Amino acid sequence: MFSNLAPKLLGLGFPSIKVRGKDNHIYLTFDDGPDPIFTPQIIRICRDFSIKATFFVLGERIEANGTEIIKELIQDGHTVGSHSYQHRSMLFWGTLKAYNNLKKTDDLIHNATNNKVIWFRPPYGHISLGLLTACRTIEYKIALWSFTPEDWKHRSAKELIQQTKIKIRSGDIVLLHDHGINAHNTVEALPEIIEFLTKKGYTLSNLEEA
Repeated sequence: MFSNLAPKLLGLGFPSIKVRGKDNHIYLTFDDGPDPIFTPQIIRICRDFSIKATFFVLGERIEANGTEIIKELIQDGHTVGSHSYQHRSMLFWGTLKAYNNLKKTDDLIHNATNNKVIWFRPPYGHISLGLLTACRTIEYKIALWSFTPEDWKHRSAKELIQQTKIKIRSGDIVLLHDHGINAHNTVEALPEIIEFLTKKGYTLSNLEEA
């Protein structure tokens, strides 16, 4: 669905929408943080395997959990993108409401890192005309995804690993979560997932390299 929609929107002058990346690369992305427990664990795992990832953060969780985790992500070479201020669908939002929400989170990330935010992922992948216009105004690129093991569905670490091994393909942008009731299983599964992907010869990159 996403891959069919993106070229049509680009033709209308809307922001770049990334659904897949380069062949022989895999792009791990984590939504809904920063989480004070699980995000640091994922940072350490990525560090152990010398890989880079992309983290789509919520403004309200930056305010709740502070900026140290965001700073650590940047120091380790990960990409930090916006996931909006609160995790709400923007499907029926107008341009001004969407812009104000995005700008609030953009300011929080920029103030923490002094980096310009490039990437945005809409909650639930929901896109509206108003949201696209707001993203164009802020100069965001939109990142969706081409594969997810659906780690929000109370799946065990074993199930997450199995789904990834069976279904992942070259160039996939992978949707995972570093916050939520099942994030502990994502963390548990992550080392084996990364080891599997690297043994298959994939380069694990952040979206800056897509």
